[in-house]
Amino acid sequence: MKRLVRDPGAYGLSMSPIPNQPYFARVATLGQVNLKIAGQIANVSPDELYELNPAFHRWATDPSGPHFLLLPVDSADVFATSVAQLSADQRLGATHYSVNPGDSVASVAAQFHTTVNVIRELNDFPIGRLTVGMDLRVPSAVPELPAKVVLAAARIDGRDRAARRPHVQIVRRGDSLWAIARRHGMNVDTLAMMNGLHPGDTLRAGQRIRLAGDGAGDSGHARSGRRVFYTVRQGDTMVEIAQQFQCSVPQLRAWNGLGAHSSIHAGQKLRVHTVRHG
Repeated sequence: MKRLVRDPGAYGLSMSPIPNQPYFARVATLGQVNLKIAGQIANVSPDELYELNPAFHRWATDPSGPHFLLLPVDSADVFATSVAQLSADQRLGATHYSVNPGDSVASVAAQFHTTVNVIRELNDFPIGRLTVGMDLRVPSAVPELPAKVVLAAARIDGRDRAARRPHVQIVRRGDSLWAIARRHGMNVDTLAMMNGLHPGDTLRAGQRIRLAGDGAGDSGHARSGRRVFYTVRQGDTMVEIAQQFQCSVPQLRAWNGLGAHSSIHAGQKLRVHTVRHG
């Protein structure tokens, strides 16, 4: 593996450059924080937030700590500034409820569309009866964040972040190119082309899929201007492959040292130079 990475060209391989810079940063939360709100502040998708912080697998971070999250570096500063402006209730997305006669933990949980465990965790009390007039923390239906925080979060857009730095999706069990493309607002043909795949190809768990494009503005053309390797499938023709990669058949032949009458076969790897579009 060391030799392959050090000199991929000697083995007929081409590897995309990986920038020598950190992908994530450790940011203080200043206490327990609702992970949905943390994602909103940092403009990080729930999937990415939980992948970066697998120790926190519930609705909020552990009240006893550690009081920090790992976030993409380009979200870290705005999150740190914004979370410092939130009260403990705002960090948890909580409001207050005064217990009425006949209330139970279960009925209060049902009233606020949550679970008994969340009510107990928000209020840090063990099994026990509620007393009339008790002040309970309950989940807020719509978390109200300070205007400055909302504005700061809006300035960090996930699609802009994807355009500024390379991004790789680690395939999870059951993932498909269609699902990954939809999750990231991409055109599935572009995603397949950038990875030398067909849209219907089966993915394996742990496989790395390179992402690019700007969501709704992606027209299906590659913008990266780089080399990829495509594995020929049964029934493929040079014309079809050239059309898929937005190049000409003569270009495809030249990149792979093929003559005008050379044939291709299933399993063969073809070098393709994706075209840069403005």
